[in-house]
Amino acid sequence: MDEGDYGADYQARHNAEAVSRHRSRMELAAGAAGSEVCEECGDEIPAARRAAMPGCSLCVACMTDIEKRRGVG
Repeated sequence: MDEGDYGADYQARHNAEAVSRHRSRMELAAGAAGSEVCEECGDEIPAARRAAMPGCSLCVACMTDIEKRRGVG
């Protein structure tokens, strides 16, 4: 393989990964509104949050608590 082959191989892998990530995001946005129950506390996650944050699995209170512990926000 020469440098051109390595470059083409790298670009093909990069493109395939980007397409895969894009498809995953689109599937989440189209169908998976997220969990109905918070993984942390077990409380119901409001439909508005699930619609706004497709794929979410935590209620706002638990997400806020986790972010505070991590030093985010």
